[in-house]
Amino acid sequence: MTRVFAPLGQRRTYLETADLVLDLVVGVVCFSVFTTLLATGASLLFALVGLSILTCTLYLARTAAAVERWRARVFLASEIEPPSPRAAARRGPLPETRDAIP
Repeated sequence: MTRVFAPLGQRRTYLETADLVLDLVVGVVCFSVFTTLLATGASLLFALVGLSILTCTLYLARTAAAVERWRARVFLASEIEPPSPRAAARRGPLPETRDAIP
């Protein structure tokens, strides 16, 4: 019987529970913010204002990903590597597009 209740005394149980509770809040906020920004940016794209909104949305997504990596490190004790920076030499959009298509 002590094996069943043993996780209740461990710190990891409460950290993972807090992470799950925060997942709900963070998920709802991120979904609302990103859906609103993407819809606004796409609808204002013809006025060229949407381009700056979409660009800011992508930068905000990178920041949100960094926050998620931090949360995984703090709450789950797992290290997630940040994405590697792109190479300085740009080959142009056409070769990159061809590489992206499987």
